[in-house]
Amino acid sequence: MAIFLTPSQHIKWLERLIRESEEELVMVVHDLKALRDCMSILQEIDQQGVEQTIIYQQSGILSEELKDFWELKHLTLLKHASLQEYSYFNNKLLLRGVLDSEGSVLYHSTDLEGTLADYITTFTDFTESFQNALEQASLIKRSTRLHHAIPYQDGEEQAMVYCEALLPHFPNKLFYPLFSEEGEWVAQCEGYAEGIDILLEKERLGVTFQGTEEKRQALYRYWMIDNDPLEFRGFKQYWQHPNAPLYLYRNYEFDWDSLIASGMFYKKIQQGADWIVEKVDKIIPYLS
Repeated sequence: MAIFLTPSQHIKWLERLIRESEEELVMVVHDLKALRDCMSILQEIDQQGVEQTIIYQQSGILSEELKDFWELKHLTLLKHASLQEYSYFNNKLLLRGVLDSEGSVLYHSTDLEGTLADYITTFTDFTESFQNALEQASLIKRSTRLHHAIPYQDGEEQAMVYCEALLPHFPNKLFYPLFSEEGEWVAQCEGYAEGIDILLEKERLGVTFQGTEEKRQALYRYWMIDNDPLEFRGFKQYWQHPNAPLYLYRNYEFDWDSLIASGMFYKKIQQGADWIVEKVDKIIPYLS
């Protein structure tokens, strides 16, 4: 029978569920921060060859922290647009809960500490809901020994190679392929800086700002005061409205060819991203 857990009991059972995983571990979480305190256990079972799958809605952590997940060899990482509950499953134990509610429910496929096993339909229902979430999620990272057969989409493999090539140029930053609304593969870095995500496209650098609608509107108003589109040397900036990305386009009056020839192209792109972060940091104190 199901066991209802308090928040403190939830933490205890979550660690046990992860540690006792033998072949496969499935985790559906709203925010990757929920798993940050379990990283040492995740690394331990990764070394044991346990296949891990995480579906998440938002990372809530900076890019350099996301790299800890990226380095798990047997992890498949996917991103979902909208999750209503969280769950953890290791084929024996199932831990489920609703977002923004206290406590959770533990189900078990065998008798556990004097409590009878739960009905098999409980686990069948979860498997079906997980499969639905899997089909609606976007692939971020593949396990080196993929347990779930997720085929590459057209252009995705080439985009992954491009993202891996970016790593030496952006220390401690992690880029992964994202299929844009324009129908092209781009490189995204979640948590490039606090509250800031970066998109690298063919001809432009896109910056998206997290936070409330009110905060984005305030940032936009301050940004546009005496704004100079050519403020950042080598770029032209364009920001259509508060909910749109801020774009830096290459200014072709600048000598980009010399940068490309000298191998300094991505250094300049990094400078563009960092300029924006620095300007945002200067504006933030005036938003409160």
